Amino acid sequence: MKVGIVASDDVKAVKVALNTVKLLEQLNVEYIVENLTAERLKVICEVADISKLCEKSNFIVCIGGDGTILKSVHKVENPPPLLGVNAGTVGFLTEISERGLLWAFRRILEGRYFIDKRFRAEVFFDFSEQRILVLNEAVFVGERPFKVFNYRVLVDNEMLYEDRGDGVIVATPTGSTAYTLSAGGPILDPRLYALIVCPLCSYNPWTRPIVIKGESTITIFSTKREGLLICDGIDSIQVPRSGKIHIYLSDKHCIRFIRFSKNPFRKIGFRLRGV
Repeated sequence: MKVGIVASDDVKAVKVALNTVKLLEQLNVEYIVENLTAERLKVICEVADISKLCEKSNFIVCIGGDGTILKSVHKVENPPPLLGVNAGTVGFLTEISERGLLWAFRRILEGRYFIDKRFRAEVFFDFSEQRILVLNEAVFVGERPFKVFNYRVLVDNEMLYEDRGDGVIVATPTGSTAYTLSAGGPILDPRLYALIVCPLCSYNPWTRPIVIKGESTITIFSTKREGLLICDGIDSIQVPRSGKIHIYLSDKHCIRFIRFSKNPFRKIGFRLRGV
C-alpha cells in the first residue's frame, strides 16, 4: 500500500502533515508527497505532482479544509479514495481531526471503512471546447460587480425562469453545504442524484432555489452583457453575452471519500454547529 499526502500551506496543516509522515513510517506504510507539500515539509521522500500522485497512491490523505480537497481533485478525472483531515475551519468534506490519524490508519489497514461516492457535475459550453468537472458548484455572475445581472435558466431546453440579480449558483448535493447554503439554498442528502439552482440576491420575490432531477441538463446564459463562471472557486471562465453554459450531473467521475460511519447527517449536524 502507498499513501499520497497533500496539505494546504496553512501552518497547522503543515504540522499535521509532518505528523502524518511520522505515523506512516511507524506503521511501515509507504507514502508519496505532493510536490508543493514536500517543499513546505522539507523532508526527503518520494515526490510527485498531483496527477502522478493520484496514479501511484492507493488513497490520499488530504490535510486542510474543503478548499484543499477541491483543489486536489479539480483537474483529476478519477482520483483514488480521499481521507480528509480537518486542519481548516468547517470541513464538511473532511472525516477526522489530527487526533484521529493513527486510529484511522489502523482502521484502513484492517479494511474497516466505507467508501462514500460523491457525484460531480460536468460543465461544457457552446462557445468553447473546454469541459470542467465540479464537486461543489458553478457560479454564474456578471463580470462587473455591483451591477444588476440579467440571465435565463433552462432545464432540458425548457424555460425555468428569467431573472435579474447578482447571478445564479448550480450546485451538486455535496455543494449544498457550501456557497449555496450561505445563499439560502437547501441542504441535500449527499446520496441524492440531483442539482440545485439557487439565485443570488434576486430582484424577483418569486425566484427561489429549486432542486432539479440529476438526469436533466441545466442551461444558463446572460441576456444583456458578458458574464463570469467560477467553478469550485478555482477556475474562472469569461462568458460572452448569450454564450450558453450547460451543466449536468455525472456518475462517471465520482469522488470517493473514506468514511468510518454510513450516516452522513451526524457529521452535517456537527459541522453546522461548528463542532
